[in-house]
Amino acid sequence: GTDFLESGADRGINLGKFIHEVLQSMDTEDDLSRAVDRVFREGKLNSRETGEIRNEILAFLSSEPVKDWFSGDWKVLKERDIITATGQLRRPDRVMMKSSQVIVIDYKTGMAKRKEHETQMREYIDLVKEMGCQDVTGWLCYVRLKENIQIQAGE
Repeated sequence: GTDFLESGADRGINLGKFIHEVLQSMDTEDDLSRAVDRVFREGKLNSRETGEIRNEILAFLSSEPVKDWFSGDWKVLKERDIITATGQLRRPDRVMMKSSQVIVIDYKTGMAKRKEHETQMREYIDLVKEMGCQDVTGWLCYVRLKENIQIQAGE
């Protein structure tokens, strides 16, 4: 393999990808060990990187309002396709429901915040509202930047 040739930047992108993968496979905080172990067992990461990812995700899970989302109180609709009026597929990372409340989450594991992230989230929110849910909130979770930003519909 050419793993040792990867630059630090490539490695960072890779770690971000795996953080994303682990988070997407989790319903509650209890799923963390199993999800991280799977990535390790598949040989995608060495033990140091696995520990790094576990720590970054633990920090994310202990932040507000994230800890509530992984508490088991929410019904998680994973990898749920939303079809737009024009027939395009959109897939937020996590959609959760509790009574009439819906939260749409997109994990961003890179080191940059971009305007189009907000635009995309507003689109998700609008689409969920079109499906008949009124109480919809969107969150962009910049996991590695340790910032969770709430996005309101069509501002």
